Amino acid sequence: MESKTITQMEINEAAIANSFCSLFKINNYTINSGNYDPIDLYFQHKEKFAIEIKCREKKYNGMLLERGKLIKMKELIDKRYQVRYMNYIEDTDELFIYNINKRIKRGELLFASYDVENYNYYNQIELPNNQETKRNKDKWVKYLHFDEKNMGDFKIENYTSMLYYKKDLVKGYVYNGVNVFAHYENIMNENYNQMQNYIYNV
Repeated sequence: MESKTITQMEINEAAIANSFCSLFKINNYTINSGNYDPIDLYFQHKEKFAIEIKCREKKYNGMLLERGKLIKMKELIDKRYQVRYMNYIEDTDELFIYNINKRIKRGELLFASYDVENYNYYNQIELPNNQETKRNKDKWVKYLHFDEKNMGDFKIENYTSMLYYKKDLVKGYVYNGVNVFAHYENIMNENYNQMQNYIYNV
């Protein structure tokens, strides 16, 4: 995956938030698209939800839940929010949704979120030395592992294809500056024309 600026990553995360809400007919929502906002998406759907969104490569799926974000998530859980951590994996087109409430309740993240000064609860990772991260060369994070059975996590495979199939609900989808639906249609038309030329020339 090519290196992206913070602005482009935030735009991509907002695109995922918008498409997700459109796909599942969520109307009462707020997207925080500014740099370094700890929570990207809030909405009301029977209960209050707060979702942090990350777009990343498969090797980082479930990882890098930053210490500061986890602290904010625990504050929202104490305010009776349903809190989720959403990872869109670009190279496999999968959307993973991690249930933070159950991880707090079951103790997996409980001490890390309460005892915020104890760095023994966290893993330290080194950040790449580029312009976006030069202010801070390392981060403290918690690793999450997908667990549908015990934690109530959820995964959507072929997320972009699902959006295209439901484009009556999702009117547009721009990711990495590309109109994805138009790109899909161009590819399908090109494949159709190639097959048509092949059949007529056999």
